[in-house]
Amino acid sequence: MSPEDIFSDYRSEWIVNDFDDRFVEPPYYHRLLGPRPTFLIGGRGTGKTIALRSLHFSNRPVAGSSHYGIYVKAFKNRVLAFSGSHLPEEQWTRAFEHYMNLLCCQELARLCCTVFNSDLLTHEERQVVRLLCEYLSLSPPDSFNGLYDLLRRQVARLNRYVVAPAMESPPPLSLGEETVVEFARDVHRLLKTQKPIYICIDEWENLSEPQQAAMNVWIKNCAWPISYKVGVRQNGIKTRRTGGPGDPLSSPADYSDETISGDEYEPFCVRVAESRLALARAAGLAVPRGLAAFLPRLGRAAEAKFLGAEDIVQRRAGDLASTGHQGAADWLRKRPLDEAYIAIHISDRTQDSLETVIVNALRDARRWRGKIDNYGYASLFTITRGMKGQTARKIYAGEMTFRKLSGGNVRYLLELLDEVVRVHLRERTMVNAGSEQIRPTPIEQTSAAAVVAKRHLSQIPGLTDEGLRIARLVRSLGTAFHALLREPANAAPEQTSFALTGTGADVNAAKELLNEGCAILALVVEQTTKKTRVTETLEDEYRLHPILCPHFSISHRRKRRIMIRARLLLDAAEDVNGAPALVTEMTGGELSPDQHDLLAT
Repeated sequence: MSPEDIFSDYRSEWIVNDFDDRFVEPPYYHRLLGPRPTFLIGGRGTGKTIALRSLHFSNRPVAGSSHYGIYVKAFKNRVLAFSGSHLPEEQWTRAFEHYMNLLCCQELARLCCTVFNSDLLTHEERQVVRLLCEYLSLSPPDSFNGLYDLLRRQVARLNRYVVAPAMESPPPLSLGEETVVEFARDVHRLLKTQKPIYICIDEWENLSEPQQAAMNVWIKNCAWPISYKVGVRQNGIKTRRTGGPGDPLSSPADYSDETISGDEYEPFCVRVAESRLALARAAGLAVPRGLAAFLPRLGRAAEAKFLGAEDIVQRRAGDLASTGHQGAADWLRKRPLDEAYIAIHISDRTQDSLETVIVNALRDARRWRGKIDNYGYASLFTITRGMKGQTARKIYAGEMTFRKLSGGNVRYLLELLDEVVRVHLRERTMVNAGSEQIRPTPIEQTSAAAVVAKRHLSQIPGLTDEGLRIARLVRSLGTAFHALLREPANAAPEQTSFALTGTGADVNAAKELLNEGCAILALVVEQTTKKTRVTETLEDEYRLHPILCPHFSISHRRKRRIMIRARLLLDAAEDVNGAPALVTEMTGGELSPDQHDLLAT
């Protein structure tokens, strides 16, 4: 393993030979197991695929696992091929179900090749193969290897028909899920086991509404020994219809939901990252044992100094001394640098004299400590205001920061760490893995976080049909929150979230767009936890996904919210020139040259 490979395979599809070594059991894993069908719901990179793949019979020692699992992925280009005006919708749906039958039976045939003698069938096995071939109108082969190859050829034949129905004779189509159900039951009997058979279907969101409705019937009719485990993106369930009126697929009667999101998944992401560090150490690379040691943080005072606070404090202390306030000047010089700058930040914010702020700090130490807690982090964003040539506006470093930037998304954390290693190796081209430990500096971590943020921002337009509007909205929001944080005179110390006001039509239209942004992980939605008015009801509040925050130099933390008119958001989504109106409403000011740059990059 080279240093560049420690975190490079952050998609489970890229893992080839050592899946079991790299798999880390997620916190919901025990709830995924069992006979009840389960929908695993989460955004891109939340670990749905790797969890479902871990259930596959090839990725676990079959004798030691609690189940037998097969895995089928609904590739978008393949499932969307089952549509078009040249066949009735009902015929397309039947062809699609036949396709799913073939894929599932092909996987079950692979399982049989693994467990049984694949070249010689017993009498009982021959009966099972013969019955399956009756369902599919095929001549039975003489082995499980032959069955597997036969099913592959049937998929190829169906592919020719789907591409050109007018030029190919239609193949015999299987009916509903009966083919795979009967074959799975026969295989289960051959296995002589009490373990269930899991049929894992990934990327459910790629299925059309009629296709989901057809597969809903499979899940609703599910019975021992079969259980379905389905991976689906947030908002990817298009219908719960089952074909018949008044009998939809419902939870918890027919299946259970498992949603992957939130802070509870951050420790899991860290375990995955630390497992990669362990593999790197085993390969002889000099890396720390824990993620906290791998990602050294920068304390608030050290960050304030790096950003240029020392010159500001000395200049303001000199101003105090020159006007006869020597005691206040001495206090400013003797306090820790971050605390001294907080006093300046509060003075700029409240328009009170710096001397008054310092006198109040001396008079009421407890209240002053509260102000340090409230304004300490937010003050860091204002240090570089007006500084020419200062490229870093905020440092993003340390395990906790990277956990928050990932938003509980394991792929995002691994991508951040992969970029960190690459930046570190570019900065230190003469790394000796035997003696010099790979330990990226806070500045290198910040550079990597900005690269990843810009990459994800540039990808938003291609992720959904509404991607271009969402990208404009994200740029406008990021720029506006940047302006909000940079201005000390704003009312609250750290505002990162927003809720909507306006007419019902505007709010509904904005929510529809924002929720689509949440589905592609451009934004995050959570329920309001604190009321700002007595009459206020609990409602959804939104914020940019933390992975994007380093690009805009804004806070990645979930903090206070601001109310924004829905009409302004809709205007910003239509034209990036809508951002100035958004900034004016949120800050009372206008876009600075830096903020114009944020919209342009």
